[in-house]
Parts: sequence; structure tokens; C-alpha cells
Amino acid sequence: MIKLALQGPFTEIIRTKQAMTFILLGAFVIAQALAVIYTKHTKRLMHAQLQSLYATRDRMQVEWSKLLLEQGTWQAEARVERVAKEQLGMVIPEKTHVIKP
Repeated sequence: MIKLALQGPFTEIIRTKQAMTFILLGAFVIAQALAVIYTKHTKRLMHAQLQSLYATRDRMQVEWSKLLLEQGTWQAEARVERVAKEQLGMVIPEKTHVIKP
């Protein structure tokens, strides 16, 4: 292995460039590490928000199903009353004709 002995004014310039390169590469590595940390943190926050939205969606679907069932119940009662009035000629009795227990 051949060693070259660097001497003179260029030796200091080469060492300075190497130090600057090392410092810049170190800063780049640190910046990349911080970017990865920030990205992972943001991903976790967004995932938590997504899970919360899924839970809200599920609750709303359950409520919607209950409302549809209730609507069907009300429609059935209204239909029975309409058929009783129109087809059977039934009427709601007056208060004087109602027997209370």
C-alpha cells in the first residue's frame, strides 16, 4: 500500500472539505430521521382518527336501521287505520261511547 504524504496548503483544504462533507452528511441523516419520525407520528394520528370515524359510521348505521324499523311500524299503523276507515267504514268512537275499565 502506498501512502502519499500530503503536505502544503492543499492538505488543509482537503481536510476542511472532508469535514464539511461529513457535517453535511450528518445533518442530512438527522433530517431524514426526523422526517421518518414525523411521518410515523402523523400516520398513527390519522389511523386513530380513521378508527374513530369507523366507530361513528357503525353507530350511525345502527341508528339508521332503528329509524327505518320505526318508520315501517308507523306506516303499518297508518295503513291499518286507513284501510279500516276506507274499506270497512269504521270510525273512531266518541268519548261517550267508550267504556273505561
